[in-house]
Amino acid sequence: VKLHLELDTKEEMFEKNIWTCFFRICQESLTNISKHAEASEVKICINHDKHELTLKISDNGKGIPNEKLKNPFSMGLLGMRERANIIKADFSITSEMNSGTTIQLKVNID
Repeated sequence: VKLHLELDTKEEMFEKNIWTCFFRICQESLTNISKHAEASEVKICINHDKHELTLKISDNGKGIPNEKLKNPFSMGLLGMRERANIIKADFSITSEMNSGTTIQLKVNID
């Protein structure tokens, strides 16, 4: 899998729980991509502006079926949602069959 990484952030320290959340969601996303997506490319973007830190992970894989996205027992997706809630972040997953999946996490850092 070819990986593209874009970092648009200054070397600033954020709260430990924010970095841990970003790391764990990224880790779980890459695990899911390697196990299920059949993707050939993944793009990870981390952006920071004055008030918001954003993580976006996109792949060009087969997508996640809608029933799996809504399944409350999908432990990996549930874990990502719970981590986002801990830091009061906006979390979204969009997926289209045969076009890939995008996971986005945004947190205010005021």
